[in-house]
Amino acid sequence: MKVGGKAGFAVGKVGHVHSACRARHHKIRIVYEPEDDNMAHCAVRRMPSEDAELLENLASEAWSELVMNNEVPAGQESAPVVPEQAQD
Repeated sequence: MKVGGKAGFAVGKVGHVHSACRARHHKIRIVYEPEDDNMAHCAVRRMPSEDAELLENLASEAWSELVMNNEVPAGQESAPVVPEQAQD
C-alpha cells in the first residue's frame, strides 16, 4: 500500500468497540489480519451498518484518534509481527 503525505490513520480502541457493540446487543469480531504491505491491519467482522447511534458513538469515541501520515517520522519501523497462535 502506498500512503501519501495527506493520508491519515484512525486508531481504534478495541475494548471500547467491543463494549459499545455488546451494549447494543451486537456480536462483532475484531481479527488481526496482517497484509504484505500493512502488518497492522485488522478487520471488524459483523459490524452492523444500520445502527446509526452505535456508529456515531464509535466515530466520536472508539475511532476518534487520527494520526496523519506526515506526522510519523520517516524511517520508523512497522509494528512487530505477532505469530499466529495454534488453534485447539
